[in-house]
Amino acid sequence: MSQRSGQAKRIAEIAAAVGVILSLVFVGVEIRQNTAAVRAQTRQQLTDSSSEFLLSLATTDLGELWGRFIRGDSLTFGERYRIGAGLIAAVRNIENVYLQTQEGVIDESALLSYGWRGSIVYGSDSFAEWWQTNSDRFHPDFVVAFEMEYELRP
Repeated sequence: MSQRSGQAKRIAEIAAAVGVILSLVFVGVEIRQNTAAVRAQTRQQLTDSSSEFLLSLATTDLGELWGRFIRGDSLTFGERYRIGAGLIAAVRNIENVYLQTQEGVIDESALLSYGWRGSIVYGSDSFAEWWQTNSDRFHPDFVVAFEMEYELRP
């Protein structure tokens, strides 16, 4: 093999290696951008869900019913049914945030903005009573963490 063909072969190998490196850099940038987009979309969906729920509390009699539940007032069967559905929706929202955090899709700070700590609802005796018969509706990892946060087990 001539010296010239050996140099041409080395140049071709170097060019191929540079092409592979540039391709990997490009793929890395694309993955990072896609990850950021997924995180942003997830946060937006969580925000939309939370906003819908809060608006229903603010614009219907559900807000008053929610307050009566927290105080431990007696409720009719129909009111208990409505509160139960609302609680499932609210807890499911926090469960979703918790699981998204555990998967690394969104950062842990998101939990604080969705009522993870200090909620008067989840800290109420009425909720603790409801939770005892409804906790099995939720992901086991979430249940353990939520019960530790709000001391929900007797």
